[in-house]
Amino acid sequence: MRGKNRVILRGNLTDKPSMRYTKTKEPVAWFVVASNYHVRSADGSGWEQSTDFIPVLCFKHSAAFAEKYLSKGVLVECEGKLKNRERELQNGKRTYELVFIANEITLLSKARDTAHEPQREEYQDIEEIPETDYTEDYNFTEEEIAQAIAAKNYATYQ
Repeated sequence: MRGKNRVILRGNLTDKPSMRYTKTKEPVAWFVVASNYHVRSADGSGWEQSTDFIPVLCFKHSAAFAEKYLSKGVLVECEGKLKNRERELQNGKRTYELVFIANEITLLSKARDTAHEPQREEYQDIEEIPETDYTEDYNFTEEEIAQAIAAKNYATYQ
């Protein structure tokens, strides 16, 4: 049976997306999504809120969309895949980096929207970023992904 690597992430941006470009001049956007969830308290009497901060990487039209429409505090839903990258440090230790690569980004609120219900935004000038282009699964080389990852300091685990 074939495996499936599909992830949906919903949360608020911690800052404005950072833009970079590959050697082939393709745009790459990097941002962090804060995703809140609830866990049972240690004594079992109630629930506590916890937050994960997930680094997100996107390319081409998704990156252009992120640069144009995303800002600190907006609620987004990103759909994509996880990419695991292994490398060996100078001291011989191996480290692994897990990166979320977004193929599709949906804007769910404005930056200053205080309502608890997500509100979808419609933009009149979206035609310059065709929907069919930024929802595709782009096949970048390992080197291009490694360059984009190296441009930021991702957390590593062993």
